[in-house]
Amino acid sequence: MKTYRARLKSAAGLLFNRGYEHEVERNQGESFDDYERRTWQNRAHVNEDGFVTIPAIFFKNAIHEAAAYRSDKLRGNKTYTKVFQGGVTVYEPLVTAYKAADCKAQSMYVPTDGRHGSGKRVWKTFPVLPKWEGLIEIIVMDEQVTREVLLNTLQTAGMFVGIGGRRPANRGDFGRFTVVSLEEIHQPEVLAA
Repeated sequence: MKTYRARLKSAAGLLFNRGYEHEVERNQGESFDDYERRTWQNRAHVNEDGFVTIPAIFFKNAIHEAAAYRSDKLRGNKTYTKVFQGGVTVYEPLVTAYKAADCKAQSMYVPTDGRHGSGKRVWKTFPVLPKWEGLIEIIVMDEQVTREVLLNTLQTAGMFVGIGGRRPANRGDFGRFTVVSLEEIHQPEVLAA
């Protein structure tokens, strides 16, 4: 097992679409539009210190999707797709240096059920973090995934898959990132019990 530390930097703004309606109730008599204006920043992910975070699952999924997108051959017709799905993960979120108040408002006319092309639409406002940079740790449990393979896949994830809402893999322009560095970090071996 190897652990890599990747420094990532935004190449496009990051749009958040976290569900929060169960956390922040609508005031009595408050219209949907007024509720939206008052609470839109709650769609951003933040930690207990109030800093905007980018969930680990965003990066894990982007890496897995990029492995499938690339279809690099492992041997014969076998690709790295399943190797990445079973042997590469990210456990901790990327913590940015920004607060939810640093996010810009992006209003969009979106489907009420969240499905592209469905009928009824409403205006919603989404928090967009214009720029970000930070570190993630990528755990590689399968030795077939070399640093070079991981780097190529991570670069593809940043440019062609993206993270967050309205990302390239979902017909959007948000959530692109570049890989500033990728280095293996050596951790002490865990002794078997």
